[in-house]
Amino acid sequence: LANSEYAGSYYTYVVAEAVSANIWKSLFEEDPLSREAGRIYQKSVLAPGNGEDPSEVLKSVLGSNYLDQNAWMREMGIS
Repeated sequence: LANSEYAGSYYTYVVAEAVSANIWKSLFEEDPLSREAGRIYQKSVLAPGNGEDPSEVLKSVLGSNYLDQNAWMREMGIS
């Protein structure tokens, strides 16, 4: 049981890394200090808090392909 709990926690962490890489790529990569990107992130991701389904929040910012692994793979040096 302990191994399966670890595996579930580990893959949750990997998915979170992939999502954060996609947010970085789509909003901040071009200009990390962009006020407009910060406003979009604040309004679309932070403001809803736990009041909305997280997958819907991410879809509103990243589109339907919010779990795309390519940005994460690039960040990890895999591709």
